[in-house]
Amino acid sequence: MGAGCSKRHEESIDVDDIQGKVDAIERKLQRMSEAIRKSQPDEAQPFYDDARESFEKDRAELRAYPEFAELVTKMNDAPAELCLGFVNRAVVDFFATVRQKDLEASKVKLDRMNKDYARCEKQVESRPEFEELKKNLDSAPQALLELEKVLEEERKVQRLNQELSDYAERLSAMNKDLANLESQPDPARLAEKTLERSDKLRSDLAQVSEWKGRPEWDAFTSKTLEELKTIEHKRQILLGQVRVIAVVDGVLTAASRDAVSFRNSKLPKEQETLLASAADGFRLCESSLSAQVKEEPRLAGYVRPWEGSQRSVAWLLTHCGQRVQEMKSLLKAHKKAKRVQKPAVRVRPKPKPKPKPKPARSVPKPSR
Repeated sequence: MGAGCSKRHEESIDVDDIQGKVDAIERKLQRMSEAIRKSQPDEAQPFYDDARESFEKDRAELRAYPEFAELVTKMNDAPAELCLGFVNRAVVDFFATVRQKDLEASKVKLDRMNKDYARCEKQVESRPEFEELKKNLDSAPQALLELEKVLEEERKVQRLNQELSDYAERLSAMNKDLANLESQPDPARLAEKTLERSDKLRSDLAQVSEWKGRPEWDAFTSKTLEELKTIEHKRQILLGQVRVIAVVDGVLTAASRDAVSFRNSKLPKEQETLLASAADGFRLCESSLSAQVKEEPRLAGYVRPWEGSQRSVAWLLTHCGQRVQEMKSLLKAHKKAKRVQKPAVRVRPKPKPKPKPKPARSVPKPSR
């Protein structure tokens, strides 16, 4: 009887139906694995859930499946595979955000990775992929620290570049001022201001800086200090040129005008005044230009227009000296001529003769 019952039970089993259910479960597990390989554990989860539900619902029937034990093993391995998929995805996402230098997102991803790992550590520690996974997990905190260092360094570089840019702008402003020095209404004041700026920039660069020792800072500082020397020297030359212009356009022009006026004047006293004024002007021209050339020898070659020709400061200096001697000679000759000139003889008019007195008229005596 027992054998008959067993035979009837076997006859009641639909092998094709069971095989179809097994195939459906395995297809779901396969699609789960494919989604995990694509780092899509969220998409893999529903396939696992469906496979688990089908397996549990039809477990009694599935026991008749010849390879039921193998199916059970697959079902028992699936949660670990799925959990590993979530952890791997978290690891990939974490290192991706690190490469993108997104610090806050990396912190969030690290926290998610640690939580996913803690949730399934026991499930995955026996899998062959665990050793490689553990290396990535252990290296994650250090990767985050390195990212913080990189970002801090980038912020430093940005601040350094901004500081270098500010210094470069100050340097450029000084060069621009010097380029326009001659056209300024008060070039001496502008030159003084440029010197003040140069001294301030030099002082700022000399201050203890967090950038000292950095190649870009040291190179910029060295280059800037050399350029400041050039600017200061250029400023001195340009200021000397401005002073030369003032002498030529002012003092020399006025002295030459007085010399011309002397030759056109016919009044001795006015001539003497004009000669003295011209001599003083040429003398001041000579002394001023001489002082400028002594202070900056290269000014001797600076050229200015004078009386229709381009003349160097050296030529103008000689010219002023010659005109001084010329005016002194003329003035000396003028004074000498004045001393030797005889005074004009004043001719007094002859006095008119006094009229002779008329003779008195005789009065006739009265007749007796």
